[in-house]
Amino acid sequence: MGDKLAGREPFAPETWSDAVAPTASDTVDEPTGVSQGIVCTGTAGNIKVTLVNNTTLTIAIATGWAGRQGWRIQRVWSTGTTATGLLLLYV
Repeated sequence: MGDKLAGREPFAPETWSDAVAPTASDTVDEPTGVSQGIVCTGTAGNIKVTLVNNTTLTIAIATGWAGRQGWRIQRVWSTGTTATGLLLLYV
């Protein structure tokens, strides 16, 4: 699906048009493409992600926390992700 924001200006967080539960995988990128944000609606914990620039990192996420602009996630890993109720946000 690619990165819908490639070459575009930053956007306001209220412009989300879709939210999709990630398909956590240690080997395959998100089938819905690169997201533009993430929110935790379930249990707080860690999320391991690969960003669009291929940087992989693990961050703590609290319930209700919404990813800031610029969190362009191409993969949510199953190993290292303990938070539940995650939704990837798309414009």
